[in-house]
Amino acid sequence: MRLRCQLPIITYGVGVPSSHWHRQIRYNDGEMKIYDIHPRLVLWISLGAISVLLSACMPSTSVINIGAVGQNRPAVVSVSVSGKANTASPTGTMTITVNNGVTGCSVPLDASGNASCTITFPQAIQYTVKAAYGGDNRYKASQVSQTVNVQADRPTSISFINMPTLNGVPQVNPGGELDFQVKLIGADTQPAIDPTIPVKVDIGGLGLCMLNMTSQKILQDCKITLPKSVGTFIVIANFPGDNLYGPSNASASFDITPFVTSLSVLYGGGSYKDGTVPGVFDLNTPYPLGIKIENGPDPLVGTVSFIVGGGTGCTLSSLTSTCDVIFTSGGTQKVIASYSSGSPLYNGGLSTVTFGVGFTATVTTITTSPATVEPGQPTFVTVNVVNSGTGNLPTGSVNVTGPSGCTITLVNGTGTCTLSFKSIGNPTIKADYPGDSTHSASSGTTVQHINLPEPTAAPEPTATSAP
Repeated sequence: MRLRCQLPIITYGVGVPSSHWHRQIRYNDGEMKIYDIHPRLVLWISLGAISVLLSACMPSTSVINIGAVGQNRPAVVSVSVSGKANTASPTGTMTITVNNGVTGCSVPLDASGNASCTITFPQAIQYTVKAAYGGDNRYKASQVSQTVNVQADRPTSISFINMPTLNGVPQVNPGGELDFQVKLIGADTQPAIDPTIPVKVDIGGLGLCMLNMTSQKILQDCKITLPKSVGTFIVIANFPGDNLYGPSNASASFDITPFVTSLSVLYGGGSYKDGTVPGVFDLNTPYPLGIKIENGPDPLVGTVSFIVGGGTGCTLSSLTSTCDVIFTSGGTQKVIASYSSGSPLYNGGLSTVTFGVGFTATVTTITTSPATVEPGQPTFVTVNVVNSGTGNLPTGSVNVTGPSGCTITLVNGTGTCTLSFKSIGNPTIKADYPGDSTHSASSGTTVQHINLPEPTAAPEPTATSAP
């Protein structure tokens, strides 16, 4: 049986009228004893049969502990109550009060006689905190007070350092590593942040960094491996504040962008990227081209087409095959390789290479009819331009020059014009063919004879008879 200490002595009758004995319960130093007494006896007679040991009314000692406190920052007020050594710890409730209208708390002691609660101090002034213990059936009440000097509010700020960029924009590639630093700055530049309260960095829902800052390490790394996806993500860093420093947060966006692919055109065992393929290539001849895609997906997906400005292009049946292009125009011809990616993780791409395509040689001839004329007499000029090989007939026009000239438009490689000459002589008549998109230039000459007319013989005199 347990009773609170410091109870009065209780005397009551035992219901034995003939003997006039009385029974009395007496408390002394926490021990209850039951006595049977008779009013005629001068001395107490202790039966000694019933004795129950109670908890002693022992003193208790309360201790309050409050660390550094910042204005408007939650502060933990810890109290402990201790009693007699080698006995059970005090139990019951600890009431904590604060002056100047600050709300306190009332909390139960734990098994070790400890209790704590969180109190916010709104002003940067001195407060008095009082902790009162009400006692229990073993321990007497006790209390303790402590003054608290609340420091002015200290704001903080967060910044991101070395956020990765591509072309000056915060970007990374799918499946890559995002590696940057988070810096926490306080009013005094290097805050003595509680190292148990981390800065939480949420990287767009893709991962978390929990960074425990200290005054010696206010800049810390945050690193995660990104998923194989694309999109815009937001990094949010949050510091909830500690007992001295206020909360802060920061955010920054970054893009996970597709890989940029690089194309090279494959021909004849060589790889050519935005350059010139060596050699001279013939007209109307198929040339097999392939493609090499760097920084692309594995296995390769998508399509590649070759576009020929002066000829016929083609599309690869697979990204490891070849297809034939044909040049139908001579000179420097561009071939554009266009890659259309079949994966959202990779961009398409272009590569432009040039081919030197040779012209088909031509032979130009010129004739006049008649070959000999008199001044002012017309002569018919005929020009012919023919291939040195096979293929399309030359097109365009031929310039005829000499003492007199003309321009002849070719039809099926031939054409005519009419010239006349004023002076006698044997001038050279030249035909110049400048070439077209597939034929080279050529020229031919002939000599035109221009003579005076043959003199006419005088008529024989007619004989007359004498009269």
